[in-house]
Amino acid sequence: MFSDLHGLYQMIYPKVRKRIVGKRNKRRERKVAPILERTTEPSTERAEADFDRLQSAYPAMGEYGYDLLANWRRAIGRIGQILHNELVREPGKTVLEVACGDGMLGQLLTAYGHQVTLQDLEDLRDDRVKHLPYVLGDLTTPLGMEPNQFDLIVTYNSFEHVYDPPKALAQMVDVCKPGGHIMLDFGPLYAAAWGWHEYRSLRMPYPQYLFTKEFAVEKLYEIDANWKGFIPLNGWMFHQYETMFNECGCEIVHKTIRPLNDHLNVVLKYPEAFAGRGLKVEDLVNESIFIILRKPE
Repeated sequence: MFSDLHGLYQMIYPKVRKRIVGKRNKRRERKVAPILERTTEPSTERAEADFDRLQSAYPAMGEYGYDLLANWRRAIGRIGQILHNELVREPGKTVLEVACGDGMLGQLLTAYGHQVTLQDLEDLRDDRVKHLPYVLGDLTTPLGMEPNQFDLIVTYNSFEHVYDPPKALAQMVDVCKPGGHIMLDFGPLYAAAWGWHEYRSLRMPYPQYLFTKEFAVEKLYEIDANWKGFIPLNGWMFHQYETMFNECGCEIVHKTIRPLNDHLNVVLKYPEAFAGRGLKVEDLVNESIFIILRKPE
């Protein structure tokens, strides 16, 4: 009987907890909204005075990993997502991976039976994919590729870094075949909790609003004397991406917005750091976007 009750508990508890946490976060969203509507000048003074306490309040995140196994594991997760698209379930399709990084996804897609071309701003490919066709260049400038040649274009964790997303998307649409698909999965977005992409050094959520950039730079060098500077980010808000996708001329066949509203207590603790910035609750909680577009035939 005990085992039956334990099994029932294990089945019900996660659902109940999820519901409770969801209601709590919705209450926080309602409290945060009027803070963001204030027009007072933002102030980071109190949060900067609390830096050490904030830094110690959050655990360190694990490394992203660029070793052979980490590259392989990421590619396995991504190809599973891609093959849900019926267009590429049958081998023999032409695929372009934009901002390919290590390129291991291309290796798996090739093994599946597709014809893959890789593209990125700099060549960071794993040695195991050096045999695949490769286009080097900035996605926001002409890459010299023929239009209408790819059945599928995919990109992961890149669009928050592209300084001119509409230009990049327009070029992707241009080289996509009529009736072909463009799949983008990217984040964290700039205004989200980890949007500065410095979460392995600055452990607290929303450091981009809690601190001035000058203060953060000083702390980042204290944490890591070899820190190489901020990762390039375009600073786009959630609604800007929404507008771009709605106006790109393609059909939206799937869209998933992944929220992360677990850290709104930070906004409630330091409201003066978030007020007066023109932010909306959706900017702070919508962490990443997964979208599939279809080019008209």
